[in-house]
Amino acid sequence: MESIEEIKNLATKVPFLNKPEISYLSEGFGNYNYFIREGNARYVLRIKKSVEAQFQDSLEREYIFLKHFKAKGIDFCPEVYFYDDKNNFLIESFLEGEEVK
Repeated sequence: MESIEEIKNLATKVPFLNKPEISYLSEGFGNYNYFIREGNARYVLRIKKSVEAQFQDSLEREYIFLKHFKAKGIDFCPEVYFYDDKNNFLIESFLEGEEVK
């Protein structure tokens, strides 16, 4: 897992984030997820954690699918705002809801 400072350094490379507040949110098989708050805006930063071949381009594919869904008017998915292919992280909207356990 990346440190909060490392994630903050990545997040400040995003043009619309200046002084984000960041905390660890969760993780899945291939990604770590961090909660970002800046003012009233809330986002999720997803960063690849696995080096397994099946996860090699997973964030890039997620970025493409979410962009496609938005273009088709599908609005129940997170909105994607930024993808960094060099550092392999994705910024998307934070969706309110109950924690899944």
